[in-house]
Amino acid sequence: MMKNIEKTVVLIEDNYIESKLVSNVIYKLFTNVRLLIYDNSKTALSNILELVSTERNKIDLIIIDIKMPDISGLDVLRQFRQYKIYCPIIMMSTSDETKDINQSYAYGANGYVIKSVDFEQFKYNIQIMLEYWLDINQPYNEGNNYV
Repeated sequence: MMKNIEKTVVLIEDNYIESKLVSNVIYKLFTNVRLLIYDNSKTALSNILELVSTERNKIDLIIIDIKMPDISGLDVLRQFRQYKIYCPIIMMSTSDETKDINQSYAYGANGYVIKSVDFEQFKYNIQIMLEYWLDINQPYNEGNNYV
């Protein structure tokens, strides 16, 4: 299970029920996660850009819903990458359209999760995603200049 280091996860999701489900899975699996939830893209963009401007406020994972009402999740993703936010960013959507999936990866997404209409499957998919990105994956080290 997860190392005893606090992780910061950002969830950008306008659907309250889906947001609540993701947060419940996070808190059930991990005791050392600080979860920041935004229900609109505009606020998320400004707050996250401010948050990452200081090194002590590192973000470990960002989960973005593609279909946001104000600014699309794809545009948020693109802007995060333009501002050199290198943490893993996972796109979540009910869309299984190739265009959405390919565009997500083209803009720099690290993964794409389709929201299952089956509650148990959706919960399982979130659990697997979180375990991988917060526990198994070795993150990019911005202080390492070997590239």
